Amino acid sequence: MEFLRVCMRKNKMEESMGNVEKASRILLKNLLGHKKIIIIAVVLIVVLLTGFNIFAEKKTPGGMEASDNIVAVETETVKLINSFGGLIYKANLNPAEAAAVSSGTSGQVTQISFENGDLVTQGQPLAYLDDKDLQNDLKTAQLDLSKLELSLESAKSDYDIAAQLYAEGACSKTAYEAAMRAYKTSQANVQLKQVDIQDITNSLNDCVVKAPITGEISGKNISVGQYLNRGTVIATVNNNTTIKAEIQLMQEDLSKVAAGQEVILRPDKNAGTEYKGIVESIAASANSQTRVFDCLIRVDNASGSLNSGTFGYIEISSQEKPQTLAVPMKAVAGTGGNYSVFTLDNGTARRISVTIGETSEDMIEITSGLQEGDQLIVTNLNSLQDGDLVTVIGEEK
Repeated sequence: MEFLRVCMRKNKMEESMGNVEKASRILLKNLLGHKKIIIIAVVLIVVLLTGFNIFAEKKTPGGMEASDNIVAVETETVKLINSFGGLIYKANLNPAEAAAVSSGTSGQVTQISFENGDLVTQGQPLAYLDDKDLQNDLKTAQLDLSKLELSLESAKSDYDIAAQLYAEGACSKTAYEAAMRAYKTSQANVQLKQVDIQDITNSLNDCVVKAPITGEISGKNISVGQYLNRGTVIATVNNNTTIKAEIQLMQEDLSKVAAGQEVILRPDKNAGTEYKGIVESIAASANSQTRVFDCLIRVDNASGSLNSGTFGYIEISSQEKPQTLAVPMKAVAGTGGNYSVFTLDNGTARRISVTIGETSEDMIEITSGLQEGDQLIVTNLNSLQDGDLVTVIGEEK
């Protein structure tokens, strides 16, 4: 029985092997019948593999795929630098005192005695107006005054006599009062004429236009033969011995500036002569439009080397710090206390919120948000978003 079972298993195995062999022959026959399809499939596979290899070769040196979305940028290393030592503000330089030169009367200009840039003293004649008519008026008024004074003497004499007679009872009250009225009328006429003469004299004096203050002439607006009306402005005198420098303080800097504080003025931002100044006043409230605080600084200019109407730079010293992190101002974006920069992180731009401090020229202090050694992106900031891929060009600074 055991032998029979073994024989039966052997027959089944042989039968199975036969079936496999038969199936293989059928499959081979079918494959040979589809030779063209196989060739096409092989060609497609080769094309796909070739394209993949070409794509793989288009890698950047760092392994990053080339893409139109990659932004080329320049970077700088964030470093510690010596403290700025203060604030720098651009200032408008104006004269501490300025006065308009104007005509005190009407008349035709006959002579001019100044030019722009002349240094003049208070009361110095600058221009002359035709005064012939006024001179004639003065002579006539003086003659009239002489006549009125004679009449006054006569009226006074008549009044004195009437008063004495009235006191003695030898003159009526009516006659006495008439003499008194005549005397008072003569007094009034003399006084009125004296006022007329004074007015004419003042007008004659006004025919000589004088400097209202000591200073430098500017804005000349007059010519010989021109007719001036009373009050016409013909020039300006600026007292430049003291200059008022006006700056606009940011709110965050208010605590660093106080009235009476000594500051430095330079005509040039980076170099040049230094002039000492004193903070004269700081506005109590900010400008409603610009949100800054007007600050006036008095600067001695006895040498006359500073020119009003120009610009300068005020340096306000603050407490010295040993070192501070600073970055280019162009790398910082934002306003109103919300500031940020972009740093480089393994080929990716990362937006970092920062807190700023003092400024100096084109640099700005960073009090938080960055660390020494960070790679700061300094170009193409307007093209960047957080997470953008970037490639560094140029030499790292």
